[in-house]
Amino acid sequence: MSKDEEIKQRQRLSSYGSYRPEKCMICGTTFQDQRPCNSHSIPQFVLKSLNNGASGNDKSGQFYPLNSFLQIPWVNKVNGRNNTGTFSLLCKKCDGSCFQNYERADIYTKSLLGNANLQTILNEIAMKNYLYSYYDAKKTIARIEKELRQEETSSFTSRKELNRRIQILNQQLDAETANAKDSFQGFKNTCSIRAKLQSKPSTILYTVDFYHQYNRLFPLAFQGKITIEYDCWGNHINNLFAFDQATQDMHLCIFPIRGTTMVLSFSRRKDKKIQLIRKNLNKKKVDETAKALTAMAMTASGNFAVYINTPESIFNNQYLRSLAGETGTILTHTYTQNNNVSPSQAQKLAHQSVRENHITGARKHLADYLKIPNKLIGLNNV
Repeated sequence: MSKDEEIKQRQRLSSYGSYRPEKCMICGTTFQDQRPCNSHSIPQFVLKSLNNGASGNDKSGQFYPLNSFLQIPWVNKVNGRNNTGTFSLLCKKCDGSCFQNYERADIYTKSLLGNANLQTILNEIAMKNYLYSYYDAKKTIARIEKELRQEETSSFTSRKELNRRIQILNQQLDAETANAKDSFQGFKNTCSIRAKLQSKPSTILYTVDFYHQYNRLFPLAFQGKITIEYDCWGNHINNLFAFDQATQDMHLCIFPIRGTTMVLSFSRRKDKKIQLIRKNLNKKKVDETAKALTAMAMTASGNFAVYINTPESIFNNQYLRSLAGETGTILTHTYTQNNNVSPSQAQKLAHQSVRENHITGARKHLADYLKIPNKLIGLNNV
């Protein structure tokens, strides 16, 4: 793609705008002339720690996003701290007051699991994860709907070609609509749990699936929900083809903090399917567990921030690119933006998008989770 074509694609995408809610999703305050707060899904102290890196002197404030693996030419290759993992759904008051327990660097020690506020901390993380996922889905829905409205005016050579594009977009729309619905329901569930914990803080509603403090910095930070069809060991967790069924989600944090990395995964106590994942996470060596969690996160969410001085070889790793969606959803979206992809290739990519990446959680890739490079979990050897 030429530079002019890349600029044209960037301009086209920016013209689609974004999603803006009418009111705060927590307190219900109407925004009117006010703008929603620019909320961060990954705590700022984590991004600052990652930004400093092993050298401790990197002040660029920049990170590589997931697109560093996908390498889509018209999507940002570098993000600043202020636009890494952000969403706009809350008023400033709620953003500043509803996540205070978990957005503290001093709680992430070996004694975290004994913290009297642990259930509240986990609830705040889960709420933030569902908000980010909901916002991300609503943004994508807004883009797809605008593209669908514009298709009738597209200059295609045949009606068959136009129908093919519309079919691809509708497949994406169905998947993102289901994702938005699941994320919204997950958010409402966290609101209910929050109310229960406020009245009885000792109530156990979440189970910690894995917690470990690694005595080294990982070159990445992550926070998000993981919703998969199959886990790394072939266990069937969700039926993601059934858009009308509620999902069972796992929540994951990978937080580089002061020369160490905290890895925490948890789920609702009532979500029994996650027990299948938990058993494997805790019987593996901790480095193998870190790779498994990273693999599942890469198939389920794009909410990564990668250290700016990470070697280029990491981003050219074909296994990581496949995990991130290089052969599935992302390239299908690429077709909707780039007429140079042939119709036959587009049809194949659309099938891959639904079957492998967005729906099944890239089952065949997850089974190979040990292919995650050692450097991605902070080990010096390749």
